[in-house]
Amino acid sequence: MPNSQNHVLYSYETVQKLQASVRRLEHELRQPATTLMPASFSSHHSHVDQRMENFSAEKSSEMPRGSARVSGNQASQIPSIPGDNLPTIETLAEEVGSLAIGQQSSQQYIGSASGSSFCRIFFHQLNLVAEDNICDLGTNLRFSDPFSTHASLPPKKIGLLLLSTYIVRLHMWRPIFNLKELRSWFQQAYSSPKTLDAFRRFSVFLVLALGSYEAEQTATCRPTMNIREPAEYFAAGMTFYDEISSIGSLQSLQSALLLAMWFTKVSKFANNSYLWQISRFAMSLAIELGCHRNNPRWEISSSERELRNRIWWCTYDLERNIAVSTGRVLSIRNQAIDAPFPKATDDDLLTESERKISPTFAARGFSPAIHMFRLRNISGDILESIYIARPRAGHHPPIQDTAVVADSIRERLARWHSALGEYTLPESQESLEMRVELCLAIILLNRPSPSFPSPTEPAVDACVDACQTAIETWKFLMGRSALAISWKSFHDVFVTGLVWFYCACNLSTIDQSSVEMIGTTCTEVLDYIDRKTRKCGKHIQFFRQIQAMTLSRRQSQHLPSMQRANSDPDFDPLGFDWMDGCFNEIFTGAGDNLLLDFTMNEEMFQIPDRL
Repeated sequence: MPNSQNHVLYSYETVQKLQASVRRLEHELRQPATTLMPASFSSHHSHVDQRMENFSAEKSSEMPRGSARVSGNQASQIPSIPGDNLPTIETLAEEVGSLAIGQQSSQQYIGSASGSSFCRIFFHQLNLVAEDNICDLGTNLRFSDPFSTHASLPPKKIGLLLLSTYIVRLHMWRPIFNLKELRSWFQQAYSSPKTLDAFRRFSVFLVLALGSYEAEQTATCRPTMNIREPAEYFAAGMTFYDEISSIGSLQSLQSALLLAMWFTKVSKFANNSYLWQISRFAMSLAIELGCHRNNPRWEISSSERELRNRIWWCTYDLERNIAVSTGRVLSIRNQAIDAPFPKATDDDLLTESERKISPTFAARGFSPAIHMFRLRNISGDILESIYIARPRAGHHPPIQDTAVVADSIRERLARWHSALGEYTLPESQESLEMRVELCLAIILLNRPSPSFPSPTEPAVDACVDACQTAIETWKFLMGRSALAISWKSFHDVFVTGLVWFYCACNLSTIDQSSVEMIGTTCTEVLDYIDRKTRKCGKHIQFFRQIQAMTLSRRQSQHLPSMQRANSDPDFDPLGFDWMDGCFNEIFTGAGDNLLLDFTMNEEMFQIPDRL
C-alpha cells in the first residue's frame, strides 16, 4: 500500500496488523473504565503482553504481605460523613499511603501499599477526618505519548557521552551487559549499523534513553548538544522489541531488565499495572534459565557464567525493590539462590573521562551494587515478616516471635551500615544514595505497621533519626544538583515526612523548632520533585496541612499517646488484642473477605477540589 507523498511503502501484512490493532483499541475504549496500560505501550508490547498473561492472574491470586485490597463493592461500603463530601480516614490513607496519581483510566501507583497501614494509624491519631479543610488530592496527570517522535542516532560524540553516562550511573548498579560488548555495539552502530541485530539495536537506543535521562538529572554530565528527548530514544528502541520478546533467552531477559530500568527511572511513565508484571516476568524468565543457580558442571564459558550471575542479581535487585515498594509478594526465597555476586573484570575498565565522573566506580567497581543487593535481601525480609497478614482465625505467628525477628533485622541493618564505608567513597553521590536507602529500610521496619501498630519508644526514636537523616540527605543532594528522581521518589519523601510528623506527635523530646525545620525541608524537596514531574502539587498542599495540624497538636496536647502508653502498666504496645481494640474498625471494617492488597479505584479518592 504505497504512500507516494511521504515515500512510504507498507506491506499488506503490516496494514492488516495495524487495522487489527485499531479494532482492538476501539474495543478496549468501549469497555468500562478500568486501570489500563497506555495504548502506546500496549501496541508495542503485543508479545510481552501474551507472555505476561499468567502474571496478571497472579496479581489477583497471590496476595502480598502487608497491605489491604479494597474491591469495588467494599469501596462503596466505606462510610462517609453525612451531609458532607469530606474524606474518611480510610480513603485518605489509601490514597496517601499508596500515592495513586492520575485519572481512572491511567492510574499510577507509585508508592507502597504497606504505607496505607501507617497512614491509617497516623491519620486516626490526628482525627484527620474531622478537619473540614482537608480537600481532595486528585491531580491532573500530564501524560505525554512517548511514541509521538522517534529519535535517530545522535552525533557520535553525543552518543558516546550518553553511553559513558549510562555506564557510570546505571551499569555500576545493574551490570546487565558485558561492557566490552556494549562499547563495540555502539561503534558498530556508527560504522556499520546493518550488522546489528534487533536486540543490539534495541539495547543501543535504550542505553541512549537511560543515559540521556540520567544526564538531564545531574549537572555534572549533562550534554549540551543533545537535542533529543529521552522518550524519543526509548520510542525508537521499542520498534525492535517485538523481534526479541518472543524468545526465552538471556537477550529477552536483558531486554526486560532495560524496560524495567526505564520505567523505574522515568517516573512519569511508571505504572504499577505493568512495572510489577515486568519484574515478575523477568524473575520467572531468570529462574527458567537457571540464572539463580551456580552449577559447576554446566559447560559454559567463564564470561557467560559471569554474565548470568550479573543478570541474576540485577533481576533480584529489581524484583525486591518493586515488591517492597508496592507491597507485593516475593518471587523466590533466598535459600534457593546460590549464584555468586558479580565480579569486576578487565572488560569493565573505565575511560579517563568516566573515571572522573564516577570515582566510586573507578575505585570500588561493583562493590556498591553488591552491598545494595544485601540491603534488598533485608528489605524483602521486612516485607515478609513485619507486613504479614495477621488473620483472626487460624494459625499466625505470636507477636513475640515477630518482635524477635524484628530485632534480628535491626542487627542486620546495623551491620550493613557499619560496612558501608568499605563499599563507597566518603560523601560521594553513591554513598549518599545508599544512606537514603538504609534510612528507608529503617523507617519501613520501625514505623507503625500491621504487626506493630503502636511501636515502642526505641522504634520511634529510630524513625526520628532515619527520617531526619534521609530528609537532610535529599536536601544536600538537591543542593548539589545530584538528586536523581525515580518512579517512587515523591512517595519516599512524602511518607518519610509523614513518619516524621508521627514521631513529633508521639515524642515530646523533639523540640518544636526541629519539627518545623525538618518539615519545611521535606516540603522543599517535594517542591523540587514536583517541578520536575509536575503532577503532585495538591499532595504537597495536603502535606503542608498535615504539618500545620502536627504543630498545632503539639502545642495543645501535653500528654501524647506514647507517654500514656508508657505510664499505663496494663498497656501492651505489642499486643494483638490491644490492636484489635483500637483499630478494629480500621483494619476489619471491610469485612472478613478483605484481601491483603487493594485495587486502585479513582472513585475512592474524589474529595472536593477546594485546595
